[in-house]
Amino acid sequence: MKPLVGMMVGLTLLLTACPATPLPAPANTLDVILGGVVSAPVVISDALTDAVLFDGTIENSRTFGNFKAGTVVRVDGRPVTGYDAPAVHYVNVTAKSTVTLTYKQSASPSPLPHIPTGNVRGTVRLALGTPPVGADSDAIGKTIFYGYSTRGGYEVSIGSVDSQLKFDMILSEDPAIASDSMGTVVDSMTRGCTITVRTISDPAARISPLGNGNDGSFSLYSSNPTIELPLHAVVSETNRTPVELVYADRPVTTTLAAQCGTGALNLDLRLNQGWNVVEHAAGQGVGGQVNLKSSAVSPLDLLLTP
Repeated sequence: MKPLVGMMVGLTLLLTACPATPLPAPANTLDVILGGVVSAPVVISDALTDAVLFDGTIENSRTFGNFKAGTVVRVDGRPVTGYDAPAVHYVNVTAKSTVTLTYKQSASPSPLPHIPTGNVRGTVRLALGTPPVGADSDAIGKTIFYGYSTRGGYEVSIGSVDSQLKFDMILSEDPAIASDSMGTVVDSMTRGCTITVRTISDPAARISPLGNGNDGSFSLYSSNPTIELPLHAVVSETNRTPVELVYADRPVTTTLAAQCGTGALNLDLRLNQGWNVVEHAAGQGVGGQVNLKSSAVSPLDLLLTP
């Protein structure tokens, strides 16, 4: 029987000759977690070499492993419709690293302010029609047409209705729009009449057709759905007296009073060069009366109703 001391010495030598197998080093992993969305395209690349390590879609979260210790990666959450892309993250991957890509819903962009540029502007109010033909908002995005006669034929100007029910358009200011001289217009309107007052500051001043609101007509148009609705310019929401646009090639003032059979003709016009608003004053159409006067309404503040 071997002495106990000898057995212990032998065991010690055996353990020394067969060292223990080392445990594996912990894996270096990266958890990528999505916030605000359940799916997003993500690119992971080596921050030092720009080598792409992953380029694909992550659903909720995903774990990436087998990184060398000390690897620095760039985690880039790509855009998702309706959300702001998260900030780019740089991560020094250790035993277990985590990064969260938080997506936030994009704020609705504020509408750009409407900056009118036309020489004729105004507001469209469908609900003020008699009877109303729809809600005022039905006009938003629709096209406004205005047609008017010229010496050369007929012209059409186009505008559109914005979210505030405003429109503006550019009407031609070519002198060709002024088809007749003021003197000729008055002579034509008073043929066969008894004139009591007639003053014209400049009989040679030329104007566009006067007293025929249908000659220059507004209309609201849409192709989807198809809509073509005549519109009329009036003084205000509470005063539905019709007005019309009249162009003058220079300033001119005209005052006229005439008896035409059983009817009467009255003009009180103070026209500036360019487009003017003429009001079909009270009494228009009563007993054959024609009463036209310059309106306080500006061509830059028209009100259009059905």
